[in-house]
Amino acid sequence: MKKLVIIFLVLGSASFRAAQAQLVNNNQLIHIENGGSIFVDGDYDHKAGLVTGAGDLKLTGDWNNTSSDKVFISPATVTVSFVGRAQFINGTKTTFSNLNLAGTGDKSLGTDIEVTGTLSLNDRNLHVRRYDLSVLNPDVNAITRNSGFITTDDRGTLRRNTNQSAVYLFPLGSTQSNPLYLNSNPLYRPLSFEPEDSRHNTFAANLNNFDPNAEFSRSNLGSGLKNVSDRYFFVISQPAGFSKVKVNFYQNTAVETNTAIVDWNKTLSIWEKLSTEVKDGMFSEFNRVLSHNFDSGIRDLPVAFASVATTANPFKFYNAFSPDGDGRNDTWLIPDIDLYPDNNLTIFNRWGDEVYKANSYSNAKPWDGSGLQSGTYFYVLNVNVNGDKQTFKGFITMVKGN
Repeated sequence: MKKLVIIFLVLGSASFRAAQAQLVNNNQLIHIENGGSIFVDGDYDHKAGLVTGAGDLKLTGDWNNTSSDKVFISPATVTVSFVGRAQFINGTKTTFSNLNLAGTGDKSLGTDIEVTGTLSLNDRNLHVRRYDLSVLNPDVNAITRNSGFITTDDRGTLRRNTNQSAVYLFPLGSTQSNPLYLNSNPLYRPLSFEPEDSRHNTFAANLNNFDPNAEFSRSNLGSGLKNVSDRYFFVISQPAGFSKVKVNFYQNTAVETNTAIVDWNKTLSIWEKLSTEVKDGMFSEFNRVLSHNFDSGIRDLPVAFASVATTANPFKFYNAFSPDGDGRNDTWLIPDIDLYPDNNLTIFNRWGDEVYKANSYSNAKPWDGSGLQSGTYFYVLNVNVNGDKQTFKGFITMVKGN
């Protein structure tokens, strides 16, 4: 039969307070045998000491860790269950063996935490806030859920270790009200990372339930894009490892019609279209998956979704010119650009420095490369083409005579 210990009285490092019990560990070894359970009707305050065993530690209050040492001593597999209403994990960073969220309220972090075993969300939401939640167990099923999810509304991050070529779910969502998404509160928008091999990696992501325009202008569009979604965006990373990875984003076409994944080019400050695989069908709560294969080394990359421009490209771009004064190809001309005066052109050198900029670029006053050396340059042309804001970009080789 399962053993149950209920802490209501002063027992060693435990103390009782009026209508609430509190367990305070002041440098004791707490051992919970396999099949055993300690129930604390209140907070657990860990000032010093160790917890070991393979049983359950259940709390109705908060977790407060002020120790500078490990709380759980190996090979402990203790499951800490939060079974109260709104509960917090506070203090210094804690590495949990297993974490189980239950009760009737959401749970929140007040510090970074790690989980070496299993994180069971069940039907509770875990608010990471501005902290890091790291699931160190590389098993695909290290995170389980029913309807619960993880929120990162204050730029917190969910990190997962991987060691398989399999689909690792990041069950991200938001309970933050979004005026542009009134019928989607709470918002559940997971993504998944699918490494190409079984090498060890760490992937990280957060969901930002607000318009990306405040930080990444949605008017700066790369070639072939019509607009970028104003609803929400992700930031993804690969803090460790070298595997390429397929990232899958899940959507509901009843409220989302975008068919392209876009990322923010920090050097050029534009949204760029990524090659996107689109699959329609039933995927749990969603009927569309957008996927892209990323190379290794993703670092804090903003990712959103966009619709694709349908207007044909009316321009031809020459990839070289020679401003040497012989009267031929002395300037960089763009055929028919004068028909679309609502444009701006920026030229960058190979280090990403802006070397030329013009609004309403025209062939009447074209770029002649004055003051610059021969070499390869990069252009970005933003232009309104019959109501579609499009961006064209590419390389130009400038060859000057001796």
